[in-house]
Amino acid sequence: MRKKILFLLSVLAFLLIPVLPVQAESGYVVDEYNVLTSDEESYLNSLAESCSEKYKIGFYIRVMPDQGSYSTIEQYAENLYTSQGLGYGSDKNGIMLVLCMEDRSFDIAVYGEKAQKYFTTSVRQDIAERVVYDHLYYDNYSSGFDCFLEESASHVKSYFTTRWSFVLGLPVIGSIATLFGLGSRNKTTAKAVSANQYIERSGLNLVTSQDVFLFRNVVRTPIVRQSSGGHGGGNFHHSGGGGGHGGGFSHTSGHF
Repeated sequence: MRKKILFLLSVLAFLLIPVLPVQAESGYVVDEYNVLTSDEESYLNSLAESCSEKYKIGFYIRVMPDQGSYSTIEQYAENLYTSQGLGYGSDKNGIMLVLCMEDRSFDIAVYGEKAQKYFTTSVRQDIAERVVYDHLYYDNYSSGFDCFLEESASHVKSYFTTRWSFVLGLPVIGSIATLFGLGSRNKTTAKAVSANQYIERSGLNLVTSQDVFLFRNVVRTPIVRQSSGGHGGGNFHHSGGGGGHGGGFSHTSGHF
């Protein structure tokens, strides 16, 4: 009887195993095209998880063979984000870099009201330029993804620093203005409107003229990178939703 009970329990446990939810090791960085080594993917997952927990925003990277049946990479990125349940907290705030290797296209997708404040169009443009021009152009994927995570986190940190500097700086500016106002009341000497007291009675006679420049203006023209070796390039495209789920998404996309 005892053996029968043990047998039934073992059969029941075996049947329940497929039903139990299986947790992935980490879903922050997923490479389905094998451009990363296992060590690189593990490191980037740890970095993305650390950034996500620190700033309360999901940081994600997806490397995919192609965009399937979707007509645009923006639509494909939105489907990946929503179908995989990505995003931090109940509002699902996050930023995700998607690469489709078939046509070497990319998209930086941002979702959520909080994330939209941090990753504006100009910020996404800046991140894309650094990631694409300095890394992805040359197939340096590991360093490119590291750059994406570091730059994204840096912009969030900069947002908070600027905001608090402004809030804390207002009282200081007000105090300085008050001190200058009080100091001006104590001034009794009037300002001179001419320099006659420094000029001789015979007048001023200029006998030498010389131009001396203390500063110079330097004009720098950025060098436009030319595409080569089958790489893409050109201007990036910005949008406030690529279709599909729309609304809460914004995008910066292009080719590398």
